[in-house]
Amino acid sequence: MKQTVTGLCLLLIAHCVWAIQLSPMFHLLDAAGAGSMNSYQVFNPSDTDVFIDISITKINGSEQLPSDDDFLILPPQGRIPPNSAQRFRIRYLGDMPTQTTLYRVTFEQVNPVELSDDQSSSVALLFKFSTSVMVSPLDCNSNINVDVESKSVKFLNTGNCVFDMSETQFELSGEAGSEVIGWEDFQSGAGGYLMPGRNVFLKLPDSLAKYKEVRVIGQ
Repeated sequence: MKQTVTGLCLLLIAHCVWAIQLSPMFHLLDAAGAGSMNSYQVFNPSDTDVFIDISITKINGSEQLPSDDDFLILPPQGRIPPNSAQRFRIRYLGDMPTQTTLYRVTFEQVNPVELSDDQSSSVALLFKFSTSVMVSPLDCNSNINVDVESKSVKFLNTGNCVFDMSETQFELSGEAGSEVIGWEDFQSGAGGYLMPGRNVFLKLPDSLAKYKEVRVIGQ
């Protein structure tokens, strides 16, 4: 029986530097125009050829739908020589979304040669990298509502566009005065992108728990 060891490097590229290296790990694309295109680079640091196949899935809550037809990827497969890099270009071709849509683009190392039955002791070490692509409509409006509730801050995206909170400043205020902070000051470790209609609660660090109100003051 053929034995296969599969390594999954899902958004953890820093822990897989000894294997295939992929960058970047996410893209923000427009649904049309120059902003609908970008690229990935895959580097093969090994001493053998690496064969890559690419697939795309639309993420809709818990539902995952194959969506290869929504994008043009060139080349759709690749053979990367040892110690070399291959650039893969991506372009959105799907319908105009009403709000930012999340896709997963998966780069999978494939073994182009099937092992025979007498190679039962052979091991094929394969890797799969999943990256995120967010596609937004051209009439994209970001809007974030924030409130302090029980020493936590509630963030709600009421717009139709993904909101990048990592570049946002917030003013916290209360009887003790006020303080301007950035997303990193919440010390949550949470990603900074909030999709339309989604909300997140973050507990205020002890040093900020004295404040009772919060507002967005700019990006």
